[in-house]
Amino acid sequence: MPYYKWRGLTVQGKTKNGYLFAQSVQQLDEELFKMHIALLGAKDTSWLMFQWSITSQDKADVFMLLNELLEYGLHITDACLMIGRQSQNPKIQEVFLGVSQKLSDGLSIYEALKSYTFFFDSFACQAFFVGQETNNMQVVCKLLAAYYQTQANFHKKIYNALMMPLVTAVFLLIVAFMFFFFFVPHIAHIFKSMRITLPTSTQYMIQLSAWLHDVSHLLMVLSMSVLIVILIYFVRQSKQYKAVKEFLLLRLPFLRLIKHAYDQAQFFSFLGVLLQAGIKVDQAVYMIANMVDKDTKLHVSLQKISLQLQSGRSLSFALAQHLELFTLHQIMVIRIAQETNTVGSASQKIGSSTFSYLDQLLNRIVFLIGPTLLIVLGLCIALLVFGIYSPLMQLSFTVGQ
Repeated sequence: MPYYKWRGLTVQGKTKNGYLFAQSVQQLDEELFKMHIALLGAKDTSWLMFQWSITSQDKADVFMLLNELLEYGLHITDACLMIGRQSQNPKIQEVFLGVSQKLSDGLSIYEALKSYTFFFDSFACQAFFVGQETNNMQVVCKLLAAYYQTQANFHKKIYNALMMPLVTAVFLLIVAFMFFFFFVPHIAHIFKSMRITLPTSTQYMIQLSAWLHDVSHLLMVLSMSVLIVILIYFVRQSKQYKAVKEFLLLRLPFLRLIKHAYDQAQFFSFLGVLLQAGIKVDQAVYMIANMVDKDTKLHVSLQKISLQLQSGRSLSFALAQHLELFTLHQIMVIRIAQETNTVGSASQKIGSSTFSYLDQLLNRIVFLIGPTLLIVLGLCIALLVFGIYSPLMQLSFTVGQ
């Protein structure tokens, strides 16, 4: 669908500009006329789409807005149309205007959403299908908003935790490059005029400085950096990358704790929302299983739990068969909640407490990163100082003799 930059005239006689998706200029004119704007001119700017992206926070905001519109009594078709018209993100415009058009043409909501897999994953499509069958569309929107908000918050915390070391590392690399490129050659010339035997560390510093001054070497470093970035991009799209990431997350102690806490918090939070919406526990667990990556151990375990629930087993019994994923305390709380018929509220409380525990783990990372960076930075400075001043100390000792 083309993405038009348009210029129009309002009923007040003011000129207005904007961007909007439409199948043709005629359809664009009709859409603007509904907003009481007369089209003066339009230009296809679909090539600008590359600079836009859709984040987890964008999805959370959109689903929360969709939930509010449904609560006001709007039909899902009109709600999607309104979101598409109001959004400033052209990709979100394309998705919701397209979904609204397909629903108007008579397609089911599942078929309409499947056309935009870059926004609606398999979990979202299935959740909307179940919501339509059970007349719980608002609950589905709340669930998806909570799901993507959780992802956005988690990514933000990781980003904040890694931002300081990343900035420090980049700054250190820039200072080191300037040191070896500008300062070391002058020091090397002085040391050469002294005609003394230089320490090994100083010789390595001079050799590295000479290597950086070769233009061919700089071009080689830049080319390798670009190739590495491209390689990382393609590797991240492969199934092997997900398998390796899962392997590392389950083997590294501290990362394993964070992953387990994140999985537990998501599972119990979403389970509580679905159960309180009246969805059966086996169907709720099956929906959550389809929410996670199919190549992970969590997906396989949740599928087994769903099958056990369908065979008549209780939730606490099914969870107890997977102690590598759930704690005994969580299982005992679910067992007590089953006797009082409060599994939904109990699951949400477990999810909230687990999120608090996850925050504590991330705060520990942030607390440890600062001292670690200072130690690494101090060691680097010490090596540079030693490489520069050891020849001077050797010279002063020779002169003193």
